[in-house]
Amino acid sequence: MGRSISSANTLCSMLAILGLGCSAPAEIRYETEHLRIAPTFDEPLCAGEIERFERHADRLEGLLGTRMKQPVTVYLWKTEEFPVGEYCAESSIGCYREDEHAIYTTSLALDHELVHAVAWDLGKPGDFFVEGVAEMLAFDRVLAGWDSPVTEIDKPRAELSYRTAGHFSRWLWQYYGQGAFLDLLATEAKSSAALESIYGLSIDAAAELYLAEAPYAYAPLHACEYPPLTEVEPGRWMESIHLDCDDVGTFGGPTGMGTSRVLEVEARADFLLETDAESLSIALCPDEDLPTEPVDFDPALGDVPPVTSAFRGQYVLGLSGGGDVHVLDLVPGRYEITVGQQEIVSREVVLSVERP
Repeated sequence: MGRSISSANTLCSMLAILGLGCSAPAEIRYETEHLRIAPTFDEPLCAGEIERFERHADRLEGLLGTRMKQPVTVYLWKTEEFPVGEYCAESSIGCYREDEHAIYTTSLALDHELVHAVAWDLGKPGDFFVEGVAEMLAFDRVLAGWDSPVTEIDKPRAELSYRTAGHFSRWLWQYYGQGAFLDLLATEAKSSAALESIYGLSIDAAAELYLAEAPYAYAPLHACEYPPLTEVEPGRWMESIHLDCDDVGTFGGPTGMGTSRVLEVEARADFLLETDAESLSIALCPDEDLPTEPVDFDPALGDVPPVTSAFRGQYVLGLSGGGDVHVLDLVPGRYEITVGQQEIVSREVVLSVERP
């Protein structure tokens, strides 16, 4: 299922047409400068989760050169409980409703929907660029789509390849600069006409350049913004970590919580990883563009490749906690190591990494 601006074909929209109100699904429990968050579940949202999305909204205003006139209300569901078709289009797992300045979504799609909320007052370009900017400024890598921008650029949102829209939009941003792309967002024309008016290129000419120049995947604009794992001596890292949902360093809720540290590997070697936490995972930080799609589990990439056919945005290797020791072949790069647990209770855990 996709993510989108609100659609008229929802239960709440139909009730509004009949003059009947659609009650708010939850009360606001958390407020920041940019967000008024109303979870539909009883469990807490951890402080780090709230701060992560507040920081995202603040950055979006800087990148897009605009400010929201007021905080956006965010109605948040557990992923498996999102009421498809009630507040958003039936194919969506989230939407921004501009008439309410409100987002209805889960944590998985909130990064995308926040872009819509911040960018809404810039202009009303066609759906291709409305969804394209939301995809390219979300948290994940921006991957090439399977469809050509030539065939996608003037499609309605319901038929659109979001991946193609996001990747082509990011190429325009990178290739021609931020200023021209913001001019594009300020247009009112359909997407192909807006492209030609701002860049002086037909979609066919632009697509030819794009296919010749764009990498398979662009790195997100910000990645792995976690503290470094403490190096206690050369080749040995260890840290006692306080997991506490009220701590800004702990993210998650409602179904678990965790925290991350960054390990910087300078030379390829085997590393020993161990924690007494309930869960452990490791991923290569998406710091660099990927010129081509990597081959699944290419030995040259070590045990933690950047992506795979099953994990296209970022490969995450899940490991057992509870004191189990794992030996991993790691190539140079920054790695995001996460420890966590399902229960939302405070706990001290130890994370250690050693290069034998």
